[in-house]
Amino acid sequence: YRGKLAYERIAGEASPDHEAASGSSSGENEPVVLAYVRIDGNDIEKDYRLPRSRMLTGSDVSGKPLSGVRSWT
Repeated sequence: YRGKLAYERIAGEASPDHEAASGSSSGENEPVVLAYVRIDGNDIEKDYRLPRSRMLTGSDVSGKPLSGVRSWT
C-alpha cells in the first residue's frame, strides 16, 4: 500500500529507537524520525489505498520511504 507524508507532522529531529534496541544483538539505538502518513484520499491511486477492512485501531506500521533528489527544506 502507499501513503502520503503529512509534512506538517514530521518530527524536527531523530531520536534513539529504544524499542528496536531491546531486540538488537548490538544493543545500539538506531535513530528514527516520527512522521505521520495519510493512507486515504483521492490523490492516492485506488489500487494502492489500504482497504477499510484492514484499518484497525492501535496498528503500527513501519516502512521505508522512497526519497527523491530534492531536499525537504
